[in-house]
Amino acid sequence: WRTKKLLIGAGLLAGILPIAHMHSFIAVVIISGSICLNIFYKFLKNKHSGKLPARAFKKIIKNILYFVVPVTILSTALFFTFVYGGIQKEDFMRISLGWTSQKDLISWIVMWWKLWGVMLPLAIYSLRSLILKNKSLTFQPSQFFYGFFALFIISNIIVFQPTAWDNTKLFAWVYLGFSLLAAHMIIDLWQNLKNKTNKTNGSKILQKVASVTLIIMLSTTGVLELIRLQGFDKNTYKLSDTENIKLAKQVMKTTPTNAVFLTASDHNHPLLMWGSRQVVLGYKGWVTNFGFDIDEKSRDVKNIFEQPAKYIYLLEKYNIDYVVIGEAEKREFVVDQEFFNKNFNEYSKNNNTFIYIYE
Repeated sequence: WRTKKLLIGAGLLAGILPIAHMHSFIAVVIISGSICLNIFYKFLKNKHSGKLPARAFKKIIKNILYFVVPVTILSTALFFTFVYGGIQKEDFMRISLGWTSQKDLISWIVMWWKLWGVMLPLAIYSLRSLILKNKSLTFQPSQFFYGFFALFIISNIIVFQPTAWDNTKLFAWVYLGFSLLAAHMIIDLWQNLKNKTNKTNGSKILQKVASVTLIIMLSTTGVLELIRLQGFDKNTYKLSDTENIKLAKQVMKTTPTNAVFLTASDHNHPLLMWGSRQVVLGYKGWVTNFGFDIDEKSRDVKNIFEQPAKYIYLLEKYNIDYVVIGEAEKREFVVDQEFFNKNFNEYSKNNNTFIYIYE
């Protein structure tokens, strides 16, 4: 019963992932799917050969279903409720052989060597070692890792979002699995020193050096990155200045919660970060990456800022209540601020930002 509860609980948690973190859901489907298929295949093979009783076969299938059924029902319901139909871009997912490499084998190998160093060859060698060592077992520990290699291959073929970088969310899962394989390889290498007494001192020293070298090679980049991130003087960026924070907080206190603001598309725009108000078009890098087609809206926003006299009707189209003109808007557009000064009432301002109300 404890195993049953754990599997059902895991299935429910995995089922939430489509709305919590889609890339993790993809990873869980591929990894757990690979494990389930391998277990099913092994049981089926042994069942037909008479090595496995039918009762044991039914038990393992039942355990698999305790996980598969909850995750399938919940994830399907959440996907069709919150995700399906929301993706407008036809090229949201695409085939990209070699991920971000130059599409030839050599550049792909060089790319992964630069990114992961010895991790990839070490994981492959460790998997091979596990397969050979446990060849006689009905269920090999190596079967757990097939899904990580499947995920690595798929993520090097398919880009799951418009921004190719987002595949790193899948490769993070791959790295987790490969880390376990690498750890197994190093432990195995070290333990061989104790188990084989007939080895010469030279070979023992060589194995010790190899083990320590691998640990250093796999750990040093992470240690250096942590040291770099602790250098606050080199990792300090201003998101908003005090004046704009005050203005945005004033907006939050004095405007309706459903008010719509026309702003620039900066990712750190004060109205987005501090004002908690809806904007016509947010940061384009995020909006397009979630599958929205923004070409028309992007043109309309530009036209309102640059030719407001001609495109004033677009304010009604997007139910705009306030127009913001500050440094971000002037940086992104050639703003006709004179038109807004003459034809709109000023709602609020600070040293460098004006907010006009459309009535």
